[in-house]
Amino acid sequence: MASDPIPFPHENALIPRYVGLTDNEIARMLKHGVATLQEAMDAALLADLVIEPSVTLMENRLTPWGMRVDSYICNVSSFRRLA
Repeated sequence: MASDPIPFPHENALIPRYVGLTDNEIARMLKHGVATLQEAMDAALLADLVIEPSVTLMENRLTPWGMRVDSYICNVSSFRRLA
């Protein structure tokens, strides 16, 4: 007499996976970040500071999920002119 197989409790259950942010959420975050940076640079210019923004391409960076991607690093230097 064959015995019945023991069912696994989650055998047919869908396994949830982390999908991350949607494209709209990413676009909203980027637009907000760029607008905030622009406001800060405008405030610095109105305060008579010198600002030097630069964007650098960082190739082949490793993400926390094990993927390699190109990304951008934004550096902004600010200083006051000598009188």
